[in-house]
Amino acid sequence: MTERDAGGDKPDKAAEAVPIEVWGSISDEIRTAEKYFKSSDYEKRVLAQAAIIRASTFGVENPEAGQILSRLFRVREEEDDIPELASLHRANENVRKSLERLSDLTGGIHEVFMDLNPDGYISLINDAITPITGLGADAFLDMNISQIVDPDDAERVTNAFKEAEDGVIKPLDFRINDINGNAKWLQATSNMLRDEGEPCGFVVALRDITLSKEQQIELEEKNAKLAAAVEKLEEVKQELEDKSEHDALTGLYNPGRAKEELEFLRKEGRRMVHYPVSILFIDADNFKDINDGPGGHDAGDAALQDIASLIRCGKSRREDFLARYGGDEFIFILRHTSYQVAQKVVERINNAFMGHRLDRNTPLSVSIGVATATKSKGLYSARSRAEARMYDQKRTKKGEISVDELRPILEE
Repeated sequence: MTERDAGGDKPDKAAEAVPIEVWGSISDEIRTAEKYFKSSDYEKRVLAQAAIIRASTFGVENPEAGQILSRLFRVREEEDDIPELASLHRANENVRKSLERLSDLTGGIHEVFMDLNPDGYISLINDAITPITGLGADAFLDMNISQIVDPDDAERVTNAFKEAEDGVIKPLDFRINDINGNAKWLQATSNMLRDEGEPCGFVVALRDITLSKEQQIELEEKNAKLAAAVEKLEEVKQELEDKSEHDALTGLYNPGRAKEELEFLRKEGRRMVHYPVSILFIDADNFKDINDGPGGHDAGDAALQDIASLIRCGKSRREDFLARYGGDEFIFILRHTSYQVAQKVVERINNAFMGHRLDRNTPLSVSIGVATATKSKGLYSARSRAEARMYDQKRTKKGEISVDELRPILEE
């Protein structure tokens, strides 16, 4: 009795005795069966037969496995000495029809559907991938999802599947390259497959969004250019505003802006939030001599720039307002500042000028008049008093009047 005869009369029991679970998936079993089907080793042939019976009973997972199974069925005509194939041959037609129905069902769908195992390998994909890539569905079988994704998106896609929460992956956009190397955009939605509660893979639907994505990218580029243009326009606008508010020579606010500041404080005075307001009226000493001297107007401009820089030494708060008021005159407006505190600002400015010279023969100094308004209605009066006291100080320096003759300090 041969080895085959010893076990041939009990093929089903032999098949049942085979530990099929060690083979892996049904597709793996079919591939192994193809190798063992004509083996001279009886045990290997039994393994192959058992795999075919299992595949016929539970169905195949992809077209490639179905094609192998069909080839094995046809062997019956060549190997009549294997009676177990008779029943498998009869099942061939059912398998073929099942594959045809699967092809009919998926062939008319425009979206791409594919099954992935837990490691991301493709076990099933429909023909809707062909119009997108120019490649047949068979070309993608057993490939990892990361292999068909554009390299720039591969890590992101792989991580999305690994980090899927509750088995659901949010819509994910990524690129794949077609047969000509052109990038195509796909949007993937996915759900996790489970076997007895345990994850066993993903079913993924892919939609071609190339046109809408290209339009989106084009719109984003246009928006970015528009945003850059708006930002540049704002910069130009701010530059123009700065020029309209600032004195070109000294960089301080100009007379027009100073008048706006005074008017603002007068109108807002009813709320009493800015008072007392002290005003310093400042004028350069002997400026006419500098301007008419050997250096001419260039020396005068240089002197004004130095004076403006030195007056800034008195500015200690952001809200302190300093402007060139005309010619060699400057105005310093101090909110929330009493007359006594304003005198300290005057002291800081005078200390800054101490010993300062435009050149070796030209000292620089200023005369400063101070007045304080305690209410908004006295603001313009305080400005006038500050200017008058500035002129009094000039006359005192020239010896035209004494200190005792200076105008009295009045607050309104």
